[in-house]
Amino acid sequence: MQPGETLTRLFISLKMRICKKCKIEKDISEYYVFDKERGWISWTCHRCVIEKNKTIKYKRPNHISVIHTRKYVSKFPEKIKARNASWKIKSLNKENHMHHWSYNEQHYKDVIEINRILHRNIHRFIIYDQSVFMYRIKETGELLDTKEKHMKYIFSLKFDLNIEI
Repeated sequence: MQPGETLTRLFISLKMRICKKCKIEKDISEYYVFDKERGWISWTCHRCVIEKNKTIKYKRPNHISVIHTRKYVSKFPEKIKARNASWKIKSLNKENHMHHWSYNEQHYKDVIEINRILHRNIHRFIIYDQSVFMYRIKETGELLDTKEKHMKYIFSLKFDLNIEI
């Protein structure tokens, strides 16, 4: 037996705990475990933690995540509209991402399905041109104004980077 092991067994063997937030006695499985070895278990239940996390952005309008979201939405409203228009499109593989090749209104639902690793790498080599709502190749500045051009560039990158789809 190691030092502290008896303490760990004592905490984990407890079956019930009173939540500090809602003051309801709940089973120990209703709490987060921070460190199993030391037996550190949260004093606030799952439900109260989730409720706190839901309301924290509304209580703190100057929270950094809220500020970044507002800036992004105001800077790229066409991207938000395209995302909202295409969110119901089902991918063939759940791990794949949907890549918008254009943010013009007629192309909102016209997306390219690619794996997440390739998607992340593509955005290293292209830049968004907000004046035409399309991407350009960083090196050459060439506008990828058709889906075919975009796909051709993606597949050339795929082979250059040796990424499997």
